[in-house]
Formats: sequence, C-alpha cells, structure tokens
Amino acid sequence: MTEVAEIGGPLPASPPEGLCPACRAPTLRGLLETNGPIHTSKLLPTREEAIGYPRGSITLALCETCGLITNTSFVAPTHDYSASYEETQLFSPRFQEYAHWLATTLAQRHGLAGTEVLEIGCGRADFLLTLCETASCGGVGVDPSFREVRLEGPAADRVSVRRAFFAQEDVDRPFSLVVCRHTLEHVHDVLDFLTRLRSSLAAVAPHVPVLFEVPDVGRILRETAFWDVFYEHVTYFTPGSIARAFRVAGLRPASLELEFDDQYILLTAVPDEAALGGTEALALEEAVAVTVAEAKAFVRELGVMRDSWSGMLRERRAQGERCVIWGAGSKGVGFLSTLELSDEVTCAVDVNPAKRGMFMPGTGHGIVAPEQLREIRPSLVVVMNPVYADEIRRELEQLGVDATVESV
Repeated sequence: MTEVAEIGGPLPASPPEGLCPACRAPTLRGLLETNGPIHTSKLLPTREEAIGYPRGSITLALCETCGLITNTSFVAPTHDYSASYEETQLFSPRFQEYAHWLATTLAQRHGLAGTEVLEIGCGRADFLLTLCETASCGGVGVDPSFREVRLEGPAADRVSVRRAFFAQEDVDRPFSLVVCRHTLEHVHDVLDFLTRLRSSLAAVAPHVPVLFEVPDVGRILRETAFWDVFYEHVTYFTPGSIARAFRVAGLRPASLELEFDDQYILLTAVPDEAALGGTEALALEEAVAVTVAEAKAFVRELGVMRDSWSGMLRERRAQGERCVIWGAGSKGVGFLSTLELSDEVTCAVDVNPAKRGMFMPGTGHGIVAPEQLREIRPSLVVVMNPVYADEIRRELEQLGVDATVESV
C-alpha cells in the first residue's frame, strides 16, 4: 500500500548563528572556503540548465568542543528535495550486497519479525522495502523526495510512505526500530533534530533503538577527498563527534561501527536522558584533538591534491586522450566542479537508468550508460568510489573497453 501526501512537516531548522549545530558551543573555527552546486543529485535535462545551476558558498568550520564540522554559510531554503532528487545507489551490485547485509544484521540484532519499523529519510524506500522483506516486518517511511509511484516487491503491501520532512508526529506508535541513513549530514541543526526525535520517542516508544548511518569525515580528511565536500552535506561527522552529538541530545550511544570499507559510520543509540552531558566513550571514538590535526592536514594538502588531478587530466586531454569519470552522483559532481573541469573529461558514466541523458550540476557534463563507452573508447576511467572499482573493471571487460582504471 503506497500512501503519499503532499510535502509537509516543519522545514529544517537552522542553529543559532556562531554556535555549533550539535553541542551549541561557541567554538567554531574556520577551515576553508569554497563553493559548489546547491544540489548534487538533481536530474537536470539540459546542459544549459546544468551549467547555470545555482551554486552555494561552503565555509567549513570545526567545533573545537565536540569535533563536528559544518558549513556555516549553508542556507536551508536553498534545498529542494523534490521528486527530481535522485540519490539511490542500489543499481550497483556491491551496494546491493551491502544493503542486504545491513538489513539481515538489523533483522537479527533487533528481532524485527512481526513488528514495524520507521525510516526517516527513506528516499525511494528501497532499503525500507529490503529491510521489511528480510525481517518479515512492516515499515513506515518519511521523505520529501519520495516519488508518487507504487511500491513494488514482496513487502510492498506492508510499507507506507509519507512525502514530507520528518516531524515528531511521525513517531505515533511503538516502532521496534527507527532507521535514519544518510540523512543527518543534510540536517543543519543537528541538536534540534535529535532532540525532537528523542522527545517523540519518549512519548510512545521510550526504549526503541535508533540506527543512524552517515559518511565518516575522518576518512575524507585523511585521504584529502575533496570530492566528498559539497553543499548538500551541511554537517560532517567522525565516530567521536556523532556519539557526542547524540549524548548532548539525550540519546545514549550503544554501539559504534565503521562499515562499507570504513566509509560509513553506523551508530545505534537509545533514548536515555541520563546520557545528557555524559562522557563515557565507546572504543571507536577519537579525541577532538585528533580531528583538529587531521582537518589542518586536509587544508594543507588540498591544493596539492587538486593540482595533481587537474594537471593529469589536462595533460591527457592535450595528448588527445578521452577520459571519463564513473559515478554521476555527489562525488562526481564534487570532483568535476571543484576542479572546474570542462572538456578534460568527456562525460560521466552511471549505472542508474534515471540519470542517463541527464547532465551534471555545475559543469554540464553529459551522463551516459556503460554501454556507450564502446563508442566513446576512453583511455582512462576515473572511479569516483574505490569500493566499486572491481565491479567496474569487470563491466569494462565485458564491454570490450580497454581503458586504464584509476580510483580517486
């Protein structure tokens, strides 16, 4: 049963100016200033629209009290999570494998059979459907970008979705688990969001666990992965900073893990007002001083990394080679727009059929299907996420495309 309403719920809040969005300390220290397209996952049908797509300022600052990194120039109303927002990764076999593993793990860990779960920021409800099928449970999803299409699959009749921003009223029954994947990094006022969630749980489901998944900015800093910094992500978490944010909001971290080649942080927490102001750290939590040092190193190395990539691609273009990137999502947009690349990169490749024929925000690069590489004949394929490199190599081999594969 697919239940879709008009976009509703309160608009996301903004934190008080000058204060950390997670702990409210007045200890934000600037790191760098850049800019980028305000959305990296929009479907843009013309090159002109893509090139002229609005850009937003990115002023990264680090909280020296809790370790959170945030874009202090972010303006919430610029975000448009409508049906043209396309972020699913489930067309990748590697990501499908991970999603099924996570669904199985959650089903077993929390005993979800015969219960009902809530997913905040469910997107197209792909994972919610997988979880409900795997766990033999029901599910409710909330997401402003949900498309008004009929849900499909064995669990479709047990899943309903509300097309809206999360509101406290969405926790209207004792769910057995609340899931929120790759959403918190899009939330500006982290403390407001987590506090509202904890308050709503306290009213009807005071002991229900919550599972949050976010990218690990520690890896981004250590690898100088500038392509993972973009306007849509307004907050950036390490294992330590996300655990501290949850304690400030009265949610006690119960487990903290790194998964998906250590790219994602998985945090499980439970409502517990006794956690307010708590300092008992889990094993994976790093000290704030570690993040401060890694952030400074990131800023020092950033120019070198940018020059290395842009210089190599421009040299190959000058020699008449064709280079493409594989991955037309956020990393690809961040890579192309940060380096200000044009014909140095011929196009972007993506396995998601919805993206083909569309254009990359900011630079206007066309998005093509893997099969089109037979005609393009690139000499270099730059993979936007190394976790997919092996499956991309296999795909290129099956296509008969002889190209060097290099990951960012």
